Amino acid sequence: MATFWVICLVPLVLLVAKLFDRAPPKIFGVYSRPGGLFWPKAVWMLGLLWLKRLAGRLRPQAPDYYTALERPQPLPDTALAVDAVYFNATNREGDCLFVGTARRPLRLVDTFLYLKVGELGLLQLPLLPDSAHFNTGEELSYQAGGVHIKCLEPMKVWTVEYQGELREADDPARLHDVTIKGVFTSGEPCFNSSTDLDVWSMAKALALEPWSRAFFKNVKAAHQLHYEQFGVLEADVQVGGAAFKLRLDTVRDHSVGAHRDWASYQRYALHWLTAANGDHVAIGALCHPGCYSRLHFGYLYRARDARMLPISDCDLQLHQQGEQGTPPRDYAFTFKAGGHAYDVQLTLLRTPHFYISQRWEAKLYECQCRARVNGLPAWGGVEWQYRNVGGRPTPQ
Repeated sequence: MATFWVICLVPLVLLVAKLFDRAPPKIFGVYSRPGGLFWPKAVWMLGLLWLKRLAGRLRPQAPDYYTALERPQPLPDTALAVDAVYFNATNREGDCLFVGTARRPLRLVDTFLYLKVGELGLLQLPLLPDSAHFNTGEELSYQAGGVHIKCLEPMKVWTVEYQGELREADDPARLHDVTIKGVFTSGEPCFNSSTDLDVWSMAKALALEPWSRAFFKNVKAAHQLHYEQFGVLEADVQVGGAAFKLRLDTVRDHSVGAHRDWASYQRYALHWLTAANGDHVAIGALCHPGCYSRLHFGYLYRARDARMLPISDCDLQLHQQGEQGTPPRDYAFTFKAGGHAYDVQLTLLRTPHFYISQRWEAKLYECQCRARVNGLPAWGGVEWQYRNVGGRPTPQ
């Protein structure tokens, strides 16, 4: 019966929103601002999202749900399908390893790797800033360009390996023979964006936008399965004749979708931090025109009681930070989780960039940072994304 009334009310709500929701001009023509019906729309959307969340909880999750996901997934039969894994690993001493593979149709694998160990400068894959590699091994695997990522035990143990040359980011002529053998382990819970996001934050983000059938169709089409988990990556690294043993606080994520179109993303900033008390913070701000131009999302893992708390509020506004195409080097923001407020201060230490996919639709900065969370020292990584309107340059 509830579903019947929702179906009946949807056309009426869309009509009212169309007639009365007079929104002010968008900031820079991109970022939506609250219209006259913002609060009624937000409350109505909150109700719908809660009903959807409740329906999901009434259907018990299969015991092997993540077991089936923790392996390379068959790609949907669409031109922009994606199956991606990513590791963002840092420590207090200043070492870092950022590595990702995104499987696309026709064996294309968007691949990048950055490594910083000891007193050596930042090292990166020789092909960067081009990330377009091709998998020449087993098709259902996360491997390309010398990178090989594999799950050994679902939600507990992964391996990250690399064998080949890396070049210095500051001196492209200098190449080093590098071997990385890393093992990621975790006993922490994961955060699934489909089931764990704060519904009030999502409701407000959707209420900011002009509503229409096309709008909701875009939101549905853009949905991707995404979950992530913090843990520890222990790695043996050899650079030439030098050997290093690393222990890195790490977040890994896995995304699967039928339609990841980098050309549709305007900007985002994703932060993954580990504080000195063991807390983990993951928080993002996203501008995806046509779906949500001002969405905040994320979570806090509170170490003292091992609780995962969704981010319920955040004042980081993309249009106020790095709008001209370069990430800010020093900035701050606040967020709320579990009924408490948190202040975050960040300084970006390194900001190398690359272009993703064959047409270079987006430019991504993989940034190492140091931070303070409510005064406590913290470290981690930040990924800033910008729409690359010019695309891949024409070869000369």
